[in-house]
Amino acid sequence: MTKTARQLQEEGLLYDVFEQELTDIKDRTYGLVSELSRVSHFDTEYVMSLVRKIVAKIGQDSYIVPPFRCDYGDHVFIGNNTYINYNCCFLDSAKVTIGDYVYMGPNCNIFTPCHPIHYELRKEKVTEYALPVTVGSHSWIGGDVVITPGVTIGENCVIGAGSVVTKDIPDNSIAVGNPCKVIRQVNDKDREYINSLILDDETKDSKYKQENGYVYSAKDEAIFNIVKDTVHYVEILNKLSNSEIQRRRDFLRTFVAKLDEGAMINSPFYMEFANHLEMGVNSFINYDCIMLNNAMVKLGDNVLVGPKVSFYTAIHPIDAKQREQWLVYAKPITVEDNVWIGGSATILGGVTIGKNAIVGAGAVVTKDVEPNTIVVGNPARVLRKITAEDSKKYQEELAKQKDVNKSEFDYCKPHTCDFNHELGKQNSQRI
Repeated sequence: MTKTARQLQEEGLLYDVFEQELTDIKDRTYGLVSELSRVSHFDTEYVMSLVRKIVAKIGQDSYIVPPFRCDYGDHVFIGNNTYINYNCCFLDSAKVTIGDYVYMGPNCNIFTPCHPIHYELRKEKVTEYALPVTVGSHSWIGGDVVITPGVTIGENCVIGAGSVVTKDIPDNSIAVGNPCKVIRQVNDKDREYINSLILDDETKDSKYKQENGYVYSAKDEAIFNIVKDTVHYVEILNKLSNSEIQRRRDFLRTFVAKLDEGAMINSPFYMEFANHLEMGVNSFINYDCIMLNNAMVKLGDNVLVGPKVSFYTAIHPIDAKQREQWLVYAKPITVEDNVWIGGSATILGGVTIGKNAIVGAGAVVTKDVEPNTIVVGNPARVLRKITAEDSKKYQEELAKQKDVNKSEFDYCKPHTCDFNHELGKQNSQRI
């Protein structure tokens, strides 16, 4: 008996992506996912009513922050007390299993489908096969992580932000990079470090602790209300056209800490703490950027931030039991004047990027960047210094371009005059 595309899919065999049975399932899911993307983050009852229609299973006290994207939904199984943050995407052609007490940062992608390597098998129709992905309980998946087909991440693991996980990660591992590699095991010192950041002073509230680098509860009511208000303002901002520049600037100045002349943020944009963002003169943040700015993010003058850049100041404990108490601490990010951050870069808390530096597209910046350097890669490393020779070459190219433009103008001018003269003669004859 001939197997259907769905049967082939579930057996890990090659199938036609656009077979009608699969298309019908995806059409239903896409409709629900599209509706979810329009729902406010804090309309929790409505969010979860839609999520339950989309995924096969989501456990007690688990939550998905919209927008969220998946293809089928009925291959997604999520345990209890799991939190999946803003703008995650699961291509769930095979089963995606996420355990209990899993924290998943923003912009994470889980991919189960594989296309054939040989182009002949992709040429006449879109074919794929799919391999399941599993994320073990009590794991923390940092923001912008990509998990590829067939991978199992063990229990009690920590995957560093921006990592690309291409093979299995054993239990109790800390793994980072592209490709993601285990750097060490979780140990007792990780718990002790968090204990050293606990401020035992009842006169200091969570806001004080947050702004001074101490551990605090992310579920504290005052903190929660700041996030709720900020997300509300950002949702309003995202409804304004990017062409309404002055209106957007005026509105941003009502809720961010500082927005100097000429500074601008393009939508869509996501941020959680309006009082922790400062932007200098003529600084620009492009589409789809994310700021988990639990600590201050300061951008100097003339800073250019490409699309899909993420700023993560929030840091969860390595120890799973401490994470389950919703403990968090934060380190500020400083970007000095004249810095260019390429698209899809990830900047981690505690980092300072020095003046005139360039961060390559897709880089993951885990430590300070010296002024006048170009850094690339995951983790970001210095490619080279920016030198006076670079400036000299630029000035030469600029002068050359000006000469070209001038010669083109000189060349066109007499022709333009001749055309106008001829047009005038024709009009005189008509008169």
